[in-house]
Amino acid sequence: MVFDAPKEKYYHEPDVKVTTQGISEFVQTVADGTAFPKAQGFWGYLDTVVRAFHDFYPWSIGVALSWVALVVYCMWQCKRCVCGECDDDEEDEEFQEYMKERKAMNKVKTM
Repeated sequence: MVFDAPKEKYYHEPDVKVTTQGISEFVQTVADGTAFPKAQGFWGYLDTVVRAFHDFYPWSIGVALSWVALVVYCMWQCKRCVCGECDDDEEDEEFQEYMKERKAMNKVKTM
């Protein structure tokens, strides 16, 4: 594990062999800038997602588009639900007016 304190990031590869050659290769990848840094705290999760996107590049585009489509679909369904409730209120008002007219007609017929 290598820490970069000024940038608040660290480099960690769990599959590095604990030998002099494995450690020197890891330090060399960090020095070359080819190792992926992780941020500390919550932002480390975002770095993990970006790294997974790079590792599985051709397929990760499909996964990302699927998630975007799912979010758009859920937002569209929520919009339909909210606007559907507004339409139901208008139908309730129309029904109440209809019932008032019907009661008035029944009063006229009974007189």
